Amino acid sequence: MADPKGILIRKPIFDVQASDIGCNRRARALRDTFEQMKRDNDKSEMALVEEIIKFMSEKPYHYNTVFGYTALLDPKKEMHTIIKNNRPANLIDDAEGWNTGLNVIEPTVVDKLQHGQMFAHTGVSDIFNYGEFEDKIPYSIHNQPTSEKLCPEIYTDMDMNVVFTFNKVKEEKKDLIWRYTIQVKTDDDSSKVTTTQGFFKLDTSMKTLLDLERDYRKHLICWIRFTVFDAGNPQSRAWFPPIRGPAFTSFELHKEPVQDIDSILPEEQIRIANLKRDVITKDRVVRYVQDEKFFQPFALTCPQLEICMKHCSEGEEHFIYSYFMQVYPMKQKIDHSEDSATKNSEAKPNHPDEPIIPRIRNSVHGYFQLCDEQPTKIMLRESWDETTLVDGKVYVYGISNITGQPVDVSALVLPDGLPPQMLLPPDQMV
Repeated sequence: MADPKGILIRKPIFDVQASDIGCNRRARALRDTFEQMKRDNDKSEMALVEEIIKFMSEKPYHYNTVFGYTALLDPKKEMHTIIKNNRPANLIDDAEGWNTGLNVIEPTVVDKLQHGQMFAHTGVSDIFNYGEFEDKIPYSIHNQPTSEKLCPEIYTDMDMNVVFTFNKVKEEKKDLIWRYTIQVKTDDDSSKVTTTQGFFKLDTSMKTLLDLERDYRKHLICWIRFTVFDAGNPQSRAWFPPIRGPAFTSFELHKEPVQDIDSILPEEQIRIANLKRDVITKDRVVRYVQDEKFFQPFALTCPQLEICMKHCSEGEEHFIYSYFMQVYPMKQKIDHSEDSATKNSEAKPNHPDEPIIPRIRNSVHGYFQLCDEQPTKIMLRESWDETTLVDGKVYVYGISNITGQPVDVSALVLPDGLPPQMLLPPDQMV
């Protein structure tokens, strides 16, 4: 499943900001193409561009809206059977029928989406080798009610353990890096939470068992979620539905309207875990993974919200690099214009007393890669307010494409920014 507008989601080629042109190869190419069209007086191309603009101006989403894909889980091949028995009409020879093809399958699709039998992705799919296994779902929770569906919740009235069994993956998917994220209350009476992320890989020859039971008390778990990354491109990934924990709704409920939602958010601590995989023996049928210790990322003092890193080695170029921080988004003034509901407000307030859209603190996690020939500069202040950065620090670490575990990046980080000799003029940036 994908968004139907496809290639129409492109930033209009004449609406490229000057600040983007110098450091964006695609922006320069679009600008040059548009200039050539004007020189050639190519009216057909211009008409197409105007049509795209008109189409986009009528939609609630704009060029900076990104759409991905959704993969539905259908272990019993229900949808396959429906389509087989209700083939789509051949519109050349047959009249269109509402009881055929996608019209018939739509209720099943909606039901799977509503009940979390799916995962979203930007290019990572067809992951598992279910083979002879009866449970043809990506993973299961120990003692979950049924083995035929992803379980959306860890139930307190059942003997469910915080242990996940993942099916084996296909050979071509063995390098994918998996991440679990778990948020737990600090204790029974606390309004503080701890969010932990850990990374691991799955096996091609056997199932993998991820054991979180030892380190997390089940009744304090708020939620758990799994994400998988393509090690060669961390922007290509898949997100599985979150799993609700017993403590998800255990915080104090506010019956009256909340004026400042940020004031009731729990205080959050973020941790990165190192995971340990056991040694496989001949008689083993499952691979065991569990937390070993906590990893300390590099704490970068970052008043300008800029992450600068040296060029890396050839091997390190294949690593995934990550940063996380707690920060507020940029201030945006309240837009009272008639079309405010169908456009993206990017206007910044000019006066400190000007009313702004309410903001809440965000826990931001980003992923990128380095180059073995040039330094890298990640600029975050266009989206986030640097004056609100919690503790004034951004935390940076790497993830090995070989082991799937966090690695230290202190030797690569440039705390004082890029030296002048490393800065390139805009016309040489790509």
